[in-house]
Amino acid sequence: MGAEWNKKSPEEKRSDFITGLKVLTQLAGEKNKVCAMTETGMEGVKAPDWYTKIILDPIKQNPEIQIAYLLVWRNANNQTSLCAVPGHASAPDFVKFFQDPGTLFEADLKNVYKN
Repeated sequence: MGAEWNKKSPEEKRSDFITGLKVLTQLAGEKNKVCAMTETGMEGVKAPDWYTKIILDPIKQNPEIQIAYLLVWRNANNQTSLCAVPGHASAPDFVKFFQDPGTLFEADLKNVYKN
């Protein structure tokens, strides 16, 4: 069971993110489903600490949030970026997010499709 979450300002996002994931976790549990944030992102990533302060910290600090995965939407072009790009103000924060032991990326998944 998933939700899209990418329509609010950084100030609104943290509180709504926590509340939304708590509700989604509870509902997914009641329906015996997996909880996921199926799409998120911030146009132009306006908050330089968006990955750690808005996304990662709330998940780590709220044990009632049980989320299987979170997907950050794609960068369509130079004008439409929803994820950090090299040289952007949010890039160092993305590196912290990437290096956190609580996150997994494709390269972390060894032999997922191997029989």
